[in-house]
Amino acid sequence: MVKKAKWYPADDEKKHFKRKSKKPEGPRDRAGFEPGAICIVLAGRFQGRRVIFLRMLASGLALVTGPYKINGVPLRRMNPVYLLVTKTKIDLPGHEYREVEDAFFAKAK
Repeated sequence: MVKKAKWYPADDEKKHFKRKSKKPEGPRDRAGFEPGAICIVLAGRFQGRRVIFLRMLASGLALVTGPYKINGVPLRRMNPVYLLVTKTKIDLPGHEYREVEDAFFAKAK
C-alpha cells in the first residue's frame, strides 16, 4: 500500500527564476597587441623572457616566439593575460604566420 502525499504545491507558489545561459563571446582584443610588439612573459616556464607577439589565434590565445635561436622561446601559444605588452615594436616584413593555427599545436593521434 502506498501512502498519499500530505502536501501538494499550490498554483501560486513562486518558481525559481532560471536565466538562459548566455552564448560565449569571442576573445577580446587588448590594446597594444599588434604584430611585432615586444611582450614580457609574466608566468610559466619562460617567465621574465621577452617575446615577439605575432598574432591572435581564433581560440583567443596569442601566438608568440622568442625567437628560439636568440632566447630559447619557441613558437608557442600563450594566454594574453600572462603577457605584458611594451611600447617597443619591431618590423616583421613578409612574416604573416597565417598558416599557423591552433590545429598546428594539436598532438598527433
